[in-house]
Amino acid sequence: MSKKILVSVVIPTYNRQHYLKNCLERLANQTISQNSFEVIVVDDGSTCDISRVTNQFSNRIKNLSLIRIEDNTGKPGFVRNTGVKRAKGDVVAFIDDDCIAAIDWIEKIVFYHKRFRNINVIQGLLDNANKKNVYGVLWKFILDLNINQKTRHSKLKYDYIDLLGTDNLSVKKRIFNKFAFSNDLNAREDELFRLQLKKSSIDILYIPGIAVKHDCRKTLFSFLKQNFIYGSADFSMKKSFSNDKTTSPSLMNFAIFKLLFQKHGFSKCIKMFVLIILKNVAYLTGFLHQKLFVRA
Repeated sequence: MSKKILVSVVIPTYNRQHYLKNCLERLANQTISQNSFEVIVVDDGSTCDISRVTNQFSNRIKNLSLIRIEDNTGKPGFVRNTGVKRAKGDVVAFIDDDCIAAIDWIEKIVFYHKRFRNINVIQGLLDNANKKNVYGVLWKFILDLNINQKTRHSKLKYDYIDLLGTDNLSVKKRIFNKFAFSNDLNAREDELFRLQLKKSSIDILYIPGIAVKHDCRKTLFSFLKQNFIYGSADFSMKKSFSNDKTTSPSLMNFAIFKLLFQKHGFSKCIKMFVLIILKNVAYLTGFLHQKLFVRA
């Protein structure tokens, strides 16, 4: 008699064989029994052969499957929804292909979802694995500001958080009977999902002990492109959730500059503050482009 699958891990991927291999390597070495979880890789129409990577793990990850979307959609929500539909576990865990889970990641997901049976959504900790990449350092700095501003006290041991990231997220599958990620957005589908949960008074519990590291290797171009896309997506969301603030804290003030200086020294502080300015310009450009030139 086969053991019940407790957790379904969904990994969206697109043309990132090296990242995916590192991600799967850690999932192949989890502390929990391989019988307890499945891994579903959803390939969003890669031009490379993703099966060459997954086949390397066919004997190391017992329940590993690959779903291939024939034509690239560029819609991460659609890709994740595709994985959710195939999921067999009572809990669906999401991780990105450029992330590396802690060795006890799945074991802790199982533990905390059993401990907090009435909690449907748990957000885990996300750390930066690439300390030499200035974009990764800045990303982690902004993320920590977000976490500090968005946590709320709960009666449980852990805080609630008004923040959601699919790099390290676990959701009881029953939630997807009512909710789903947006199939239409190019980005920020995770934020729209959070707003939908909030509208239905569904809290997100933040448990730092469920840990994942993000291998950030951004360039200036990819950094600016990502923030342009974020701006564009946020405009689309504001039409539906006009009363909700974005998840990004205000970064253009002296207090932020001072904090950057204290953490990283003068030279890196100047560089990162310039990147914050460029980040805001790219975001605003994307927001205005969507507002002025793209029809609904």
